[in-house]
Amino acid sequence: MALCINPACSSPNHPDNAVQSHCQSCGANLILQGRYRVMRLLTDRSGFGRVYEIFERDQPKILKVLKPTYNGNPKAVQLFEQEALVLGHLDHPGVPRIDTDGCFQVIPVKGSEPLHCIVMEKIDGPNLSEWMRQQGNHPISERQAVHWLQQLVEVLHLVHQQRYFHRDIKPDNIMLRSSGQLVLVDFGAVREMSFTYFEQLEATGGITRISSAGYTPPEQERGQAVPQSDFFSLGCTFIYLLTGKKPTDVDIYHPMTNEYNWQPFAPHISAELAHFIDRLTAPRVVDRPTSTLELLAKVNQLQMALGQSFQGVDLRQGLAEAGQVSTSPPFAPPKVDQCHDRSADPLTANHLATLPPVDLFTGYPDSVPANAAAHPDSIPSPSAAPPLSAQRYNPQPYEAQPYEAQPYNAQPYEIYESSSIPAEVEPYPDSDQAPKLVPHPAPTHAVVSTSAYPWQRVSWRWLGLGVGLIVLAGSVVWGGRSLQPSFSNSSDRSTTDNQAANHKTAADKSAANPETGEDHSASPSAAPSLGFSPALSLQGHTGSVNSLALSLDGQTLVSGSNDRTVRIWNLMTGEKQRQLVGHRDRIHAVALSPNGQTIASGGGDAVIKLWAVESGEAIAPLTGHASAINDLIITPDSQTLISASTDKTIKLWNLVTRTEIGTLTGHSSYINQLSLSPDGTLLASASADRTIKVWNLTSQQQVATLTDHTSPVNTVIFSHDGSRLISGGADNQIKIWDLATYQRIATLDKHTNAINTVKIAPGGQHLVSASADQTLVIWDLNTQQPLQTIPWTNTFIDTVAIRISGPNWQLIAGGEGNHTIQIWDVER
Repeated sequence: MALCINPACSSPNHPDNAVQSHCQSCGANLILQGRYRVMRLLTDRSGFGRVYEIFERDQPKILKVLKPTYNGNPKAVQLFEQEALVLGHLDHPGVPRIDTDGCFQVIPVKGSEPLHCIVMEKIDGPNLSEWMRQQGNHPISERQAVHWLQQLVEVLHLVHQQRYFHRDIKPDNIMLRSSGQLVLVDFGAVREMSFTYFEQLEATGGITRISSAGYTPPEQERGQAVPQSDFFSLGCTFIYLLTGKKPTDVDIYHPMTNEYNWQPFAPHISAELAHFIDRLTAPRVVDRPTSTLELLAKVNQLQMALGQSFQGVDLRQGLAEAGQVSTSPPFAPPKVDQCHDRSADPLTANHLATLPPVDLFTGYPDSVPANAAAHPDSIPSPSAAPPLSAQRYNPQPYEAQPYEAQPYNAQPYEIYESSSIPAEVEPYPDSDQAPKLVPHPAPTHAVVSTSAYPWQRVSWRWLGLGVGLIVLAGSVVWGGRSLQPSFSNSSDRSTTDNQAANHKTAADKSAANPETGEDHSASPSAAPSLGFSPALSLQGHTGSVNSLALSLDGQTLVSGSNDRTVRIWNLMTGEKQRQLVGHRDRIHAVALSPNGQTIASGGGDAVIKLWAVESGEAIAPLTGHASAINDLIITPDSQTLISASTDKTIKLWNLVTRTEIGTLTGHSSYINQLSLSPDGTLLASASADRTIKVWNLTSQQQVATLTDHTSPVNTVIFSHDGSRLISGGADNQIKIWDLATYQRIATLDKHTNAINTVKIAPGGQHLVSASADQTLVIWDLNTQQPLQTIPWTNTFIDTVAIRISGPNWQLIAGGEGNHTIQIWDVER
């Protein structure tokens, strides 16, 4: 398929366009700039423009085209092209990259009006609104909130230092890369913060109004946006993320008093974080933080109190060398008069510094001693920073209530950014690189700038803070590219979290609930441990590994990745046998037929592809789903393929005729995973609607709905004897169900974050669960006790396969934030 973008074309998706260079309906050129082919319209409801997916060879990108109705409006054209200008000044993983010469005009046919176009990077992930819906609007944790705040404040600081402010920060405009990095998008509403702007604001009382209900501050609603308007929008975004409720929700916003009462819906966060969010969302600009430097200092304090601070140089030593630091004003980009060439105006390195790896001060910058640079010993040691308060935040004028420490049942969902991406990444999409063990590189730190806003006078306390930030840049080499922040080794944190999660009383761990008869897992100390050791890391993918499929003989492994490739591995030699290329988006699911002849793959492009294992050739595409494919399974006779999709449907396909033979409907949200009963008669589906459904495959009718999870259900599997069903979800719990009664009979509690997949080991006596808490847990299904926890630092484990290796097992896993496939030997 190739799409014509000529607005006057009568048939822009003409079927013959796919193999032609010019539209077969209107004659317009289909290869823009000699390099881009437009594939599909993503949306025509994005401000002034239409948004398309395009391809430069096999690389997907985003094309924005100004709607022709705005061509005669100079202001609209300026705002549209301003996005390219701003992105051209920024080089950071938290903003989309714009192509060199990526802003251009196209004349579709002779005599027609030119179309204004911008080409930029396509972010491989959902926006935060989509991500929250996928998680059932489950609140994120405090640890996740602080980590995401750090990422966004760094980006905001970089934007503000270029004398711009965004004016439209909201969940829809924040995307989540597969690596865990947040990306601020839609810079079409940015405003240059110049003296002229503020003089005009003062003289006229208003500027162009940009508004998003619930996220726009009062002054911006009146057309009087200032840089601190971004802080209000950022705070409202985190109210949504921490509560799962939009800022306009009547439960948290009182229109009569214009006040937020959101804290009761976020009981899991500290008073310090709640107070910070309240400062960000203060109705009056003067009550908000003064600059992004203040935000950086406070977020770093919150990080340190949570144990997220980076390892780096001593701040006192840095301030002692303050005399070596330049305090030149920030770079001022040119006025918008044409599309910007990124290479013509690079960001200068002397305006960049490093986010401090330790807490700068014990409070807001007002607490910085005036003589800090001259007397660095007066700065408190980072270790002196107070921990976050254990009490819950109760804003005035409400009376503070005593807090009783209790487990919070609906634990918030967490994602952390990976620091384990290989230093050398293979060229997309092919590689013959041999598998090898991949060490974690040393942590890097994010790049920020230190200048204050141009209209504000820099006091000595801010100079001391800026000096400290710049000197700390000595811990990082800035090589002309953006550096992503990464956590220091988190194995200690994971161990501590696991110990805390397991520290329960005997009453909490009772074998059975006398009222419900439900059996709970016993303390792990009561069960013997299984030995494990890393065996191998298979390296080759250049994106996160989302799905694994193992042949019946355990010798062949198939993997699907965000890099849009399927790879076939020989597990006897550890070598890659084939690489299958053809998908246009991330691959979420792979399946290998029991007869070993066919591979099925599916993902974000909503197309299922069939491949011949022997030759590696594509057999046929199966189309019918309206959106992304999340899971695929093939029946034991290798005759039927079953697919699950975010379009809320399950489809059955005949693999011989390659035709659709049935559609199962009933779920009200995304379907995440499928499982087939051992006799092939029943199908179970796990959904983001918090339910598990059981289907009769012969009649294609629903026979039961299981409801007990309080968050999206991510995974489900039948026991080997077909008598039980096991599920896991974003509520951090594993549940076991009796299929004779369809009642829950046990709940297994150990993980501290979402359960992404569960597998039953050969023999049927052991369960393996994989979680976003960066661990695998092996359970004894008879005693329902955890036997062993296997950590995989900085990886949110999504997929697991288990094979027999002599007298032992091998666990094979892939996950988000890691490009490798990790294999462990487990002693049985």
